[in-house]
Amino acid sequence: MPNQKRHLAAIMFTDIVGYTTLMGDNEARAMDLVRKNKTIQKTLVERHGGSWLKEMGDGTMASFPAASDAIYCALEIQKQLHEENDLSVRIGIHLGEILSEEGDIYGDGVNIASRLQTIADPGGIYISDPVQKSVKSRSDIHTIYLGELHLKNVDYGIKTYALRGEGLPRPAKTWDKKLTGRIWAKIRERKVHRVTFAYLALSAIAISLIPLIPILDSFKFYIYLFLGLGFPLAVYFAWNFERSPKGIVRISSRQAWENPYSGSQKKPMTDNIVIVSLLIIILGINTIQYLTRKQGIPSSDNSRMLALAVMPFRNDSNDPSNIYFCNGIMEDVINQLSQIDGMRVPSLTSMLFYRDNPKPYSEIVNELEVSHLLEGSVRKFNNRALMTVTLIDADQNDQIWSNRYEMDLSVKGVWEVQFEVAQQIISSLQLALSKDRNIPSVESLPTTSYEAYDNYLRAKDLSRSWEIDKNRSSIDLLHHALALDPSFYLAIAELSQSYANRFELTGESWIDSAEFYALKAFQIDPRHPESLNAMAYYKTLQGDPAEGLRLYREAAESGYQGSNNFLGWCEWQLGNQEAAIDWAFQNLQNDPNNPIHYIDISNSMAAVGLFEESTLSDEKALSLNPEFTFAYENQIRYKIFQGEYQTALANIDKAMSIYPSSAYELNLWTALIHIKLGDFDLAKELLQEYIEKISGKDKRNRNIDSYTGLALKAYLMQIKGDSSRAEITFRQILKEIEETVNPEYPIRSNLLAGCYACLGMHDEALSELKNGAGAGIFSYYYLSMLPLLDPIRHLPEYKEIMNNLKVKSDLMRDNVIAKGYSKELKK
Repeated sequence: MPNQKRHLAAIMFTDIVGYTTLMGDNEARAMDLVRKNKTIQKTLVERHGGSWLKEMGDGTMASFPAASDAIYCALEIQKQLHEENDLSVRIGIHLGEILSEEGDIYGDGVNIASRLQTIADPGGIYISDPVQKSVKSRSDIHTIYLGELHLKNVDYGIKTYALRGEGLPRPAKTWDKKLTGRIWAKIRERKVHRVTFAYLALSAIAISLIPLIPILDSFKFYIYLFLGLGFPLAVYFAWNFERSPKGIVRISSRQAWENPYSGSQKKPMTDNIVIVSLLIIILGINTIQYLTRKQGIPSSDNSRMLALAVMPFRNDSNDPSNIYFCNGIMEDVINQLSQIDGMRVPSLTSMLFYRDNPKPYSEIVNELEVSHLLEGSVRKFNNRALMTVTLIDADQNDQIWSNRYEMDLSVKGVWEVQFEVAQQIISSLQLALSKDRNIPSVESLPTTSYEAYDNYLRAKDLSRSWEIDKNRSSIDLLHHALALDPSFYLAIAELSQSYANRFELTGESWIDSAEFYALKAFQIDPRHPESLNAMAYYKTLQGDPAEGLRLYREAAESGYQGSNNFLGWCEWQLGNQEAAIDWAFQNLQNDPNNPIHYIDISNSMAAVGLFEESTLSDEKALSLNPEFTFAYENQIRYKIFQGEYQTALANIDKAMSIYPSSAYELNLWTALIHIKLGDFDLAKELLQEYIEKISGKDKRNRNIDSYTGLALKAYLMQIKGDSSRAEITFRQILKEIEETVNPEYPIRSNLLAGCYACLGMHDEALSELKNGAGAGIFSYYYLSMLPLLDPIRHLPEYKEIMNNLKVKSDLMRDNVIAKGYSKELKK
């Protein structure tokens, strides 16, 4: 058996460039070059501790005990041959196991080194991945990854690198060398993936800081815009530039090829330590946010936030209808307590939930995360009332304080007694409250007429149901209260909101009345939260959600708890979906049983394309109030957006069975579905019924849905061939919208764009669409579905506008998901 020996070695193959051609042209000259090459190379191989193995014509093979020895030898060979203008070689090096037998060597290591040499550039040096791994810690050896080389009879790819440095050529024609993964090789070489990750990590840190640093919230849009615009720039600079001793240089330049800096020195933010540090910072910020949300109420010292839940006051009167009186006292006690600095008080809506859904106190305490409970009972007879109030420490399950109030309502008003109750509760908690906390003072009585106040309480109780019949009764009671006391400003403000409710529930022309009483309340007391709320509600319904948001914020700053409930609604209308969801989840902490917060979440989730979360929010709203009309309307709208028309029709049937009085309002959405299904005759019939309901209204009282119905009718005329009547109707709509609809109304421009598109005025349509693309409410998904825009959908400008809007929508969606709201909703 021949003498065989296996060992690990670095094999170096060299080959003279152009030797075959030169041999045919000038054999003597070719042989001189071979001899010169051998003289230079053999001397250098021995100097670097290598073994000269064999010569194969113009090629040579040598082995080295270490990969670094082979590379240093190859570099010196190229350096010396570079000075020989007529002699250029290719070199390939591989580190692997070889078999020695009778002075010759065999194995994959030999074949791989030989193949690397054949694809190397003239004057270049190619090495394999094992060689690269052996020398990557050497600061004086620089390489560039080229891709994977696949060899016949070798069942794995060979990651291939080229040595870079002074005098060495830049790799050329890599496509011809049948290397795979070249794009990824370029990305790795330029560290684009690491720059991208670092940029996204820094962006995530910036976004995570917004909730923790209040001042940043005012600049949130600009932060998102800056980060969004910065991302492609970061990728561009990562691909084209790097840092070198000569400054920032273009990667395609000679300075970059000879750059002695290591990878992390060329791209400073791509080092592993930096990446890990950024991840730790992100984890730390999100952990702080998570713990803050989980803890809810800090505890331990006197400066902690107290959390007190006012349980539904029990009606001990013989008349069951006196429940409104109990609810009224309970609401005012909650409003007064919520104005105390450092005290969290769940809202009336959440607490009234437990009147119809009683639970053990221990469960309520856990659900609401409160430290104290206030329970009470009221017995009312004629103009007298007896109220008992008890304060309980939920943690210790101990009664802290109890008191009884006997009231002659003809002498001492309920309003005054409510403040006394709040003041006594504050006194009982004095040890837990720090002295610098704000304690609300007793305001002047809003009315001296007990009967007027009684009517006001009855009206407020009816208004909470969002039912049209109760809304009418509420308005009647408030008018009666004002007949008894015309200066009763709380009743005036409530009357404005009741008329606004009627307008929102029916679309009927009551917005003038809402405006009249809002202005009247403002004249009496422009700083009172109820006056601010009334004006905010009117302004928002009239298409000025920005002013509504400002007024609601002003009311909330006064400590009035209910104003926060509407901030998310205004943000949604303005297109600030992420802020709207932030408000909704924040409101849920104090008001977990109020379905309106889930409607706010549903609206904004759908606006950014999170339809599963939107549907789940509607379902949660219906679990709290099975007859909540807005939840059904949302399910109808958002199923249409998704093209699920049959499901939307089923939801319409369900909503009509619960709210037959609102059938005509649903006709608009039913007609839209049948337009999408191609059933134009039925759609036209439904729209006619809808339009007849709104005909005769004052133009300024029409809402956007009204104009949408008219525009869709004109659209049907047009596709049925009645172009002249359609044009007249579209132009009438344009004129009325321009005259009566607030220019700041979020979707005004979108409807104008639809009318212009159907009239063939494409430039005007695109201009309006661009103005309204980011205006909020239904946004991208609404515009994608709206038939009025069909005439311009083929235009490149339309596609560009919609693509930009989709990018904005997707960014908000990703931010919502990053904040964990989707997971929190699915719990």
